[in-house]
Amino acid sequence: MESINLDFPLWDRQIQALTTKATECLFGGATEGGKSHLLRVALVTWCLDIPGLQCVLIRKKFDDILKNHVEGPSGFKVLLAPLIERKLVQVTQKEVRFPNGSMIFFQHCQDERQFTSAQGTEKHVLAIDEAPQISERLIRFFRSWCRMDMAMKEKVPEKWAGSFPRILYTGNPMGPSLGFFKRNFVKARDEFSIELVEGFLRQYIPSRVEDNPSVDMVAHYGRLEGLGDKALARALDRGDWDTPLGDFLPEYDETRHVVPDFIPPARPVRA
Repeated sequence: MESINLDFPLWDRQIQALTTKATECLFGGATEGGKSHLLRVALVTWCLDIPGLQCVLIRKKFDDILKNHVEGPSGFKVLLAPLIERKLVQVTQKEVRFPNGSMIFFQHCQDERQFTSAQGTEKHVLAIDEAPQISERLIRFFRSWCRMDMAMKEKVPEKWAGSFPRILYTGNPMGPSLGFFKRNFVKARDEFSIELVEGFLRQYIPSRVEDNPSVDMVAHYGRLEGLGDKALARALDRGDWDTPLGDFLPEYDETRHVVPDFIPPARPVRA
């Protein structure tokens, strides 16, 4: 069989997110930190290495999947062009099919009607792009369907052993579930630390613009200044999760505003 060389250049922080032993990772923060490119390369790499791997790529709007991940200068069609030309890989508006049986399905979650469409659709890899834009309730629901049976785990190559099932989130610090990611990933432990939480090894890997050597910093700051919103510019530039952009109650903190379960004392009976 003809050998085909695929080159997916990544910088150090992206490689760290690709190869981490964490099975539930938030790779996020600043704009232009290489989040979406890493997500595509990760899905393609895993699908090529692991026969029969079933992945789902989720974004709030379906059109954004097509524009940001299928088309474009580093979309799936460009990344996989040598395989597409030889008819070994098929990229459609709904999925990417690999010759070894692996697949990447595309799904949007504009609203909670997706509870019905996602129910029962077990996936080995859950990849949610711009995850803070999606409600916490939906994220937790999708998360519950990320699993892998023992027969499939035995097919995973040694280099990826123990790394699946796997969840990869990307996003900037803005949106309705900003608080969820801030409390459970960003503030819950030190950056890069890994902790077992609810069945997955959870980790936050910050994505910062200075990690991307291809960014024109003059143009970058010009675009941020053009936003006309200092809070938004800071959140996107520094990956500042403490800037309230979309959280309904940004000051809410489970460690401060929630008390443990208890039984209220009985009301005294007057004679």
